[in-house]
Amino acid sequence: MLVQGKRPWFALGVEVEECFLHCAKALVRSHLWETESWPDLTTVPSGAELLRACPKIDQPLEEIAASLAESVRARLY
Repeated sequence: MLVQGKRPWFALGVEVEECFLHCAKALVRSHLWETESWPDLTTVPSGAELLRACPKIDQPLEEIAASLAESVRARLY
């Protein structure tokens, strides 16, 4: 499980006993593969904005964003 020479801190093993799929009509109706149906990304909140909306997080938005960027830089791989 090494990535760029680094081992993960932990791993999860998942055993699927049963899986339910939506019918093909649901996938077609979702328009998931039609990029025109996707939301305007400028209206989608950032990860920092999502975290800032949590009641127990009272850090400034810029601090949360910097922490997330550092986490990706230092701990992703």
